[in-house]
Amino acid sequence: MRLLLSLFITFSIFGCTSLNNQDKRSAALYVDLAKNQLLKGQPPMALSTLFKAEKLDSNNPQLHNQFGLTYFVFKKIDKSL
Repeated sequence: MRLLLSLFITFSIFGCTSLNNQDKRSAALYVDLAKNQLLKGQPPMALSTLFKAEKLDSNNPQLHNQFGLTYFVFKKIDKSL
């Protein structure tokens, strides 16, 4: 019984860790995609992509940096009109 409980706890812990790492990798890919979208002049699409990344890993520093750059571009677009 103890062995079964120990195995259950172990798999639960490692299962969550691998899912969390997968979320972090996916979020990083979304951030890279948003960078490319911004460079191609698609700030609304970049912002949408960043929101997807935020749902997966809200503590990613590159994500927050990219949010800042994207919002900066939006501000410049508004001023240029």
